[in-house]
Amino acid sequence: MQRTELAVFRAFVNKIDSMMICHGWYPCFEREKTPASLSRRIITDLLRAEFGLDGLIMTDDLDMGAILTGYSLEETIGLAISAGNDLAMI
Repeated sequence: MQRTELAVFRAFVNKIDSMMICHGWYPCFEREKTPASLSRRIITDLLRAEFGLDGLIMTDDLDMGAILTGYSLEETIGLAISAGNDLAMI
């Protein structure tokens, strides 16, 4: 993953102003099924701290069926902001 998927982010992190985070689950970062858009490990620890992303980080649409099957809309908004997103999209 370091040489493939994450390499793209490392290459462009200093050239972008914003990033939208999808709701995919990445077990290498979260043992329990947690959407990336709600993952503090991905948003704060990886993107902000490790990669040094200084731009706006926003969720994908939090009103999607894919994410609302496990969380209420109100819950997703709170979790998204707690994870480090600057903007919760609905």
